[in-house]
This record gives sequence, C-alpha cells and structure tokens, in this order.
Amino acid sequence: MRAFFWIKAFSMSQKSKEYKTFAIAEQNKWGMLAILNSSLFWWHWVVVSDCWHITKKELSTFRINMQCLQSSELQTLAIQLETELENTKVEINSKQTAFEYKHKFCRTTIDKIDDYLAEFYRLTANETEYIKNFAKKYRDSLG
Repeated sequence: MRAFFWIKAFSMSQKSKEYKTFAIAEQNKWGMLAILNSSLFWWHWVVVSDCWHITKKELSTFRINMQCLQSSELQTLAIQLETELENTKVEINSKQTAFEYKHKFCRTTIDKIDDYLAEFYRLTANETEYIKNFAKKYRDSLG
C-alpha cells in the first residue's frame, strides 16, 4: 500500500497490513508481478504519485500490453525474481511486517525485466538506460 524506493509485489500472501491483495487472473499473475516490481513501473509511480502511497491513480494510468503480460519470458523472470527475494529476505518481525525483502540484491533480474518491458513499450535504448539509471541513483543512493 506504500512504497518509497521499491514497489513490492508478490504472488503469495504477506503477513502484514502493509500489503493489499489484488485478484488477478492466473494467466496474468506473473506478468503483473514483474511489471509492478520493475524500475519502469517505479519510475511511473515517482512521476505521477505522492511518492508514498500506491493508489488507483498509479495503477490506472499505467497501460499494460496483454501480450506482454502473458509472456512466458516475463513469467520466467518474475518467478526468478520472487525466488531471489525469498532467498535474500531478512526476518525483522516488526509491527508492520515479518520480513524485509531486499530488492536491491535482485537488481540484475529487475534490469532484465526492464529490458524485456522496453521492447513492448517501444522504449529506445537511451530511454531504457535512463529509467534503469534513475532507479539505481535514487533506489540505491548512488547520487
């Protein structure tokens, strides 16, 4: 429900009030997970949001290509990302959540997701690199 540096979307339920559950058709689940965790969606969120909450506005203003959403390659990348997130999570048992997920340690897979999405959104190589570098600079505090 809130974001800051990382949009965190998962295929499984989270034991936290900080996550909202969405009903998504099974054939679209992995593509949606990949898109929501991408630097492209995060950049969109930064541009149109209050940079704190994820609301209907951010979700409804991001166009999704159904062919891309159901792509087997995007599904493979999403499963890989979720596996990496599970392997790098840290148990914190705070009031908000049981685990802290380390998206920054999954940057290579997220970059692959962005490269794949760039084809469907017809982004140039420069636009794609801009989005990925913007994410690195602000998400990883490199600038």
